Amino acid sequence: MKRTDDDIKLAELLKKDGYQADENEWFTPRVLNRLPEKPRSSKWLKVAIYAVVIGGVIGCWLWYLHSRDTSVITVRDLLTIASGDSRLSKDKCCRYLTQVGLCANDYLDREVDVSLSGGEVKRIEIATLLARHSALMIFDEPEAGIDLWSFARLTETFEQLHREHTASMIIISHQERIIQLADEIIVVGGGAGTLCEVSSAWAQLRMIVSFKNVEGTSKKVADTCIDHRKRYPFDDRCYGVESAEEAIALLTERLPLYTRRYEGIKAVERNG
Repeated sequence: MKRTDDDIKLAELLKKDGYQADENEWFTPRVLNRLPEKPRSSKWLKVAIYAVVIGGVIGCWLWYLHSRDTSVITVRDLLTIASGDSRLSKDKCCRYLTQVGLCANDYLDREVDVSLSGGEVKRIEIATLLARHSALMIFDEPEAGIDLWSFARLTETFEQLHREHTASMIIISHQERIIQLADEIIVVGGGAGTLCEVSSAWAQLRMIVSFKNVEGTSKKVADTCIDHRKRYPFDDRCYGVESAEEAIALLTERLPLYTRRYEGIKAVERNG
């Protein structure tokens, strides 16, 4: 059979690779198609190998650095730092945790890391505030993210602080239970539910200060009475103010009147 041009080309290619083709040997296009393709460049394979090796080296180095850093911080450490007492006793730490509804045995030596839930972190933060024994404490919605039992323990702690007069507290909250603890209510803004909260404070005979230069419920109730009941024998209303300085001055002037009158009313109610 006569050799075709494809046979001749293939024989030349094989000869370049070291194969000596016989003169009588012939090749068809089908054989040509079955031959393995010429090996591709290994450039990208080398790049991939280098990347894996370099990544492994970096990973091992990071693991080594992490393994050397054995310092961790526990809940006990946080309470100790917050109190400023390097010799803070275990009993005091347990008391702070119990006040916010946490089991001291489960949390005292627990690491502060991502394993803690949002509610747990919130209560630990409040416990650190209690450990500081600050003259002024500000709580922004302390009831957020905690269960009802823990909230009850927290309100008991607030009540105790209030009775002992150990600290002044500013609590930002929408809970009626918190409103019952307050000496006075300051209405800053107004959205859904705010009018209900102001009405609750009014029914509980609390002093109410409302910003009249803020849109919403705050502006609507400023310098008005929520209802027609005569709560106190003096000028009693939701006092409208336009600045924090004016609010503080008004509280300083008027709060003693409300406090004495309110405590007198409660004393009469208790004695029948």
